[in-house]
Amino acid sequence: MRRSQGRPFSPEEIARIKFLLGSTELTLEEIAIRMECAKSSVVAINQNFQIRQYRGRRRSWVCSMAKDSVETANTQVQTISDLNN
Repeated sequence: MRRSQGRPFSPEEIARIKFLLGSTELTLEEIAIRMECAKSSVVAINQNFQIRQYRGRRRSWVCSMAKDSVETANTQVQTISDLNN
């Protein structure tokens, strides 16, 4: 089911987008596809909560989350990568 235009995000959807921004290597477009919303919505949430700092680059960013959260996320990504191999 596609998200209808103009429908506000639920708190759970915002939390999920924040999690994906802060703990995965997914691009903004990939997050938008996964959440069935516009890329601009993901960009707006990122800017509002200041999760990723792109510093003028399109392909790389610095995550402003706590170090422990990033290490946990990296472990999760490695585990998923191991399953795919």
